[in-house]
Amino acid sequence: MVADIVIRGGTVFDGSGAPGFDLAKGFASNGYDAHSPGQYNMMVCFITEVVMTMMFLFIIMGATHGNAPAGFAPLAIGLALVMIHLVSIPVTNTSVNPARSTGPALFVGGWALAQLWLFWIAPLIGGKFGRRPVYFGLCLSSLLVCSFLFRGFSEYSGAFLATVGLVGMCTAAFYGWLPQYLPELFPTRVRATGQGLAFNFGRILAAAGAWQMGSLMAFFDKSYARAGATIVLVYLVGMGLIWLAPETRDKPLPE
Repeated sequence: MVADIVIRGGTVFDGSGAPGFDLAKGFASNGYDAHSPGQYNMMVCFITEVVMTMMFLFIIMGATHGNAPAGFAPLAIGLALVMIHLVSIPVTNTSVNPARSTGPALFVGGWALAQLWLFWIAPLIGGKFGRRPVYFGLCLSSLLVCSFLFRGFSEYSGAFLATVGLVGMCTAAFYGWLPQYLPELFPTRVRATGQGLAFNFGRILAAAGAWQMGSLMAFFDKSYARAGATIVLVYLVGMGLIWLAPETRDKPLPE
């Protein structure tokens, strides 16, 4: 946080004499309502920050897990942060880090300080969710962005590419959650076997679902968009079933 404040102070000092520089324009401070780049209300901004922080932390934990491929963590984390910014800059200017929000708010003052509380509370909440709420959030975000992808586009565009990237981030985030949760379910003597079976069983089910695309396209008069929008409803199943699974956060590994 201190480093961010120092850097912001240096930016203000260097830019104060530049044409057009004006702290009243916001200095990229995080905000909601009238101070959101897209004029989003407080609840939308709060949910965005909670979900983005939650997903980012699980990508970090998955990419740095002992079972993850060595050397790929910086790439996965960096790309995740890029996508988070593409999604949430129009909503809040992107926080997912209280220190990032505090620096510019101290220099802008006024409304930026008055709204700073949200950008402390939301990321902290996003980082504290247990395993089941996080999985529920991953399913919900995947359902929403996949449905938007299939229903919201009829031609190739920059917005389409950005949405495809967002879909990849949301749907691939499960691979950060699974290495964190599955080992916590099994005792040491069968942990590797249990984790492997559970992980690959889901992949087999996913493959079975892909086989149904032909039938769905035939049902929807060869409309891939309508078939895709239908098959992503499978996330609703995950949103319900996860509450039957045990919560393992802050509990010792079974021996």
